[in-house]
Amino acid sequence: MALTDKKYEDFYKTTGSDGDKISSRNLDMLEKTFEFSASHGFHDIIDDPFLGPLIYMIQQMQDELDYLRTEIATNKSKATFPGLGTSNSTALAGDTTTISTAQANAITANTAKTGITSNEQKDISDNKTSIATNISEIAKNKTATSTNTGAIATSIRVGAYPSVPSGVAQSHTSEIVYDSKNKKYFINIYYIEDVPGKGGGKGTRTIKTGQVELK
Repeated sequence: MALTDKKYEDFYKTTGSDGDKISSRNLDMLEKTFEFSASHGFHDIIDDPFLGPLIYMIQQMQDELDYLRTEIATNKSKATFPGLGTSNSTALAGDTTTISTAQANAITANTAKTGITSNEQKDISDNKTSIATNISEIAKNKTATSTNTGAIATSIRVGAYPSVPSGVAQSHTSEIVYDSKNKKYFINIYYIEDVPGKGGGKGTRTIKTGQVELK
C-alpha cells in the first residue's frame, strides 16, 4: 500500500531560485544559533513559556523518527520478497499443505510398490475359494480315513457269513503284518466257527485263514 500524501510544507529550501530559498548567510546563522542552543541544552528557549512546550513536542517527534529509522533500516536490509506460492523459491501461502520428510519418504516408498491387475485379483479370490473348499474336503477325508482305519484294525467287513448248522457261532477278525525279510505288507484274515459240545461237553473251533499282499 502506498503512503498518503504529506500534509506539511518545507519552511525553506537550499536549492532552486524561488522566494523560499534561504541564503547561505542566513543558513549559516541558523546553524550557529542551533549549535549554541544545542550546546546549552536549549535552556534559553525551554524556559520560555511558549517555545518550551514546542521544543518538548519536537523532541518526541525526533524520538519517534529515530525509532522509525531503525525499523526502516531493518526492513531495507531484507532480501527481495519472493512472492507467495507453493514452491521452495517462494513464500508459502497460508493454505499451503506441507508434509514432513518422513511422510515424503513413505509416499515415495508406496509409489515404488508394484500393484496387481484385475485378473490377478480375481485369481487370488478364486484361489481363496478353492483353498476353503479343499480344507473342507480334507476334513471329510480325515474323518473317513479315521473311521476306515478303525474298521480295518478291528476286522474286515463282510456282506454275510456262509450258511452253517444251527448253534454254530461265526466270527472273523483281521490284522496288518509286515514281513521284514521280504519287506512287504500283508493283511491276514481269520474266519472262525465255534461248534458247541454235546451234552455240555467241550466244543470245537475251526479257523480258516487267508492273506492279501498290500501293494
